[in-house]
Amino acid sequence: MLFKTALAVAACLVPTLASANDEALQFQIESELAYLKVGYGIESVEVRAEGVRTQVIVGVDTFVSNFSDVMWDTAQRASLMSPAPVLLLAVEQHSAFGNASGKRLCYLRARKGQVFEGTC
Repeated sequence: MLFKTALAVAACLVPTLASANDEALQFQIESELAYLKVGYGIESVEVRAEGVRTQVIVGVDTFVSNFSDVMWDTAQRASLMSPAPVLLLAVEQHSAFGNASGKRLCYLRARKGQVFEGTC
């Protein structure tokens, strides 16, 4: 009986714990993107939490010409901010596919700070 009660309580807590993790990851991603937004011309940022997955939509207004600087800077900060690989791929995608005349949107899916799917 005690086991069933404990199991019921645990089942009720799972969505709460997942939600808390999503919010923490979302905050970390938004914080890091806000940092890059100022220094590297990232124009807009939107983060959507979807269960254990987080969708990051990044818009840039100019071609990222200093990608090596962004990569080094992001790598330096990776020990402090777990979503750094998400940001690195976001900037890399824009560096590869963006152009000086128009805006690009990149759609990334992240799990625990690691990108496992991305389209640009």
